[in-house]
Amino acid sequence: MAKTCTTCGGAPYAKGFCKIHYKMPSQLNPKPIARKQMAAVAAVKRPAIKLVSDRRAKELRVYAKICPAFKKANPECQAKLPGCTVMTTDVHHKWGKENERLNMVEHFLAVCRHCHDVIGGNHTMAKEKGFSINRTFVI
Repeated sequence: MAKTCTTCGGAPYAKGFCKIHYKMPSQLNPKPIARKQMAAVAAVKRPAIKLVSDRRAKELRVYAKICPAFKKANPECQAKLPGCTVMTTDVHHKWGKENERLNMVEHFLAVCRHCHDVIGGNHTMAKEKGFSINRTFVI
């Protein structure tokens, strides 16, 4: 038996450790992991988390076709706010883009980038002028 604890140099209790270190030798000196175990841990492949759901991906594919057609049919900005650049570059969704609302053409607004920024930055004005619809609105 050792005269002092091999970890802290304190009074020995058993197997070369003091009372504190005798109770937790595995924490101080953990057993090395075998190579086979390391390979098994590394080989576990977790499934990647999808960026969008299958349903949303389907809606986005439809939107990718509708949006350019809507912009082509409406080449001029429909908001015409002060500082407007006239050419349509964006599609503003008056009622938001959640779920089925993404592809509701009746709630689209063809706008230039400047007007879109103004509408997005001033919700009160946008609602007053009819550029945005309250999300609690029911059809």
